Amino acid sequence: KYEHHMVPKAGLAAAKEISKCIDDIMDTSEDASIFDIGNYSFTEYIQNKGLMNDRLLVYEGKESMDLFHPLYETDFVKYVADYGLTITGTFDEVMYALWELPAYNTWNHGIKAVKTYRNRMIDGKQPKILLLTDSYSDVISPFLSCAYADIDEIDLRIFNGSLQKYIEETEPDLVVSIYSAYDFNSRGAESLFDFR
Repeated sequence: KYEHHMVPKAGLAAAKEISKCIDDIMDTSEDASIFDIGNYSFTEYIQNKGLMNDRLLVYEGKESMDLFHPLYETDFVKYVADYGLTITGTFDEVMYALWELPAYNTWNHGIKAVKTYRNRMIDGKQPKILLLTDSYSDVISPFLSCAYADIDEIDLRIFNGSLQKYIEETEPDLVVSIYSAYDFNSRGAESLFDFR
């Protein structure tokens, strides 16, 4: 089901295409094997919970979500500002929050204002990247963080700070906007791009 969101396999494919664009713009060349589905094993995670949406029961029953497990070594420091939570460990240890509801939110802690990823497996000069995202990217940004050492992610729908100030303070080399057509076309979407 994945509610209305994209499946993780599509997130891996999207991350691959986004990485190609980043590499073209920044004149870098990341390890393309990270985006090869053959470099992951999978398990199906099932929640037996009701899905609440705006305090209404949308449906009740089983919700499954595929979890990807890299077959290569990973080591991250991830910070979820909304919880004041710093997590250190492997992809599985930092990218999944099995307590989150609905099942889609098990990927990457769901909708949060600010998340940061530091990939401790990557040495050398890397671009610092800021992702402006919505919930669809919860299955994209974890894969991008496997390819790049330093990524910050902001969901402008719930971020209540100044994006301009954040950029001035963190000095990213590249800002990438990853939004679904749904959010681009929703009423009030223009406010997402008021960067003051």
